[in-house]
Amino acid sequence: MMAAKQILEVFVNLNIMLVLGCLIWLGLQALAAKSALRHAFILQLAALKTVLVLILLSPVLAIAATHAVELFSPGRSLVLSDMVVAAYLRGDIAMDAIRFEEVLNARENWTERFLLMNTKGPAIVAVLLAAGMMVAILRLARSALQLHRLLADSYRWKRVGPVDIRLSDRIAVPMATRGVFRRHVLLPSDLISDSDRRRIAIAHELQHFRQSDLEWEIVFELMRPFFFWNPAFTLLKLRFNRLRELACDQAVVSRYRVAPLDYARCLLHFCERSVGLAQAQRLNVALLSAGRKDARQELANRLLSLKSTASQLSAPRRHLIALACVMGTFLSFAGASLEAPKDWSHDRLMLSTVVNLERLRADR
Repeated sequence: MMAAKQILEVFVNLNIMLVLGCLIWLGLQALAAKSALRHAFILQLAALKTVLVLILLSPVLAIAATHAVELFSPGRSLVLSDMVVAAYLRGDIAMDAIRFEEVLNARENWTERFLLMNTKGPAIVAVLLAAGMMVAILRLARSALQLHRLLADSYRWKRVGPVDIRLSDRIAVPMATRGVFRRHVLLPSDLISDSDRRRIAIAHELQHFRQSDLEWEIVFELMRPFFFWNPAFTLLKLRFNRLRELACDQAVVSRYRVAPLDYARCLLHFCERSVGLAQAQRLNVALLSAGRKDARQELANRLLSLKSTASQLSAPRRHLIALACVMGTFLSFAGASLEAPKDWSHDRLMLSTVVNLERLRADR
C-alpha cells in the first residue's frame, strides 16, 4: 500500500511538473518571439529539449533540493503544505480551522480513496486511465510492427556509417527511423532517378539523426501512455514537432548550401504526393507528415521560415547552461514543494490542537 501510494504521488507530481514546465516554455517562447532569437529554431529546439530533460529529472532534483536545504538550513521545510500551515498559524489565512485542515489534506485523502477504490469516482478514473494507457500501448505496438514490415520489404541501397539508405515502394514521403543497432533512411523507390530531390531528402533525414530527433520521438512515445490525458504533454509534443522540422530545414539549407527555392520545391513535391495517404505516425520522423489534415498549413509555415536565416547554426552552450541552471533550480524547489511532509512538525501539531478544540466547542 505504501509503495503504491508513493508511485501514485510521483505520477501526480510529474504531471504537475509537466504543466508547470509547459507554462514556463510558453513564456520563454513568447520572449524569444519578440527578440532576435525568433528565427533561431536550432537554439529554441535545444532549449525545449533542456526543459524536457529537467521535467523528467524533477523527482531526482526535488530530492536533491530537499537534502541541500536540510544540510545548509536545518529545520527549514520546502514542502508547500508546511509553508501554508505556518502562514495559517500566523493569521495570514482567514479560514475556519476544520475547513482549512480539510483543504490541506484533500490531496492525501483523494490518494487514499483512489488506492482503496471504495467509491465510484476513483474507480471510474482508474478504469479510464488504464484504458487510455492500453490504447496508447497498442498504437505504439502497431506502429512498431508497421515499421518492421516496412523495413523488411525495403531494399538497402547504400550504407553510410551506422545509417542504411533503403528504398521502398510502399511510401510516398522519405522518412527516418531506427532499430536497436542501426539507423535507417527510407526513400520512395522512384527517387533513385531524381538526384536533386534525393540529395535534399537524404540530407534532411540525416540531419534528424544529428539532432537526435529519433531518440526524442521514442522518449515521447514511451511517455504517452502515462501522460496522454495531460494537455501539457500534447502541447509540448506539437511544439517539439514544429521546432524539430524548422530546425532541420534551417540546418540543411545552411550547412549543405541548398538553395531555399529548391528546398521549397522539394517540400511542395512531397506534400502533393502525401495528400490522402496514411503513413506510420510514430517511431519515425518523415520529411512531411503524410495523411495529416494540417499538412498544407505545416508546409506553409516551413516555407515562410525559409525566408529567415538565423545567425546561430548551433546552440551557444553558455545560453543552454544558464537556462539549465535557472530552470533546474526552479524545478528542483517546485518539485520539493509538492512532496508530502515526512513527519508531524511543530506547526502541524499546533494546527491539530486548534482543530480538536474547535470540534470540542462544536460538540457542546
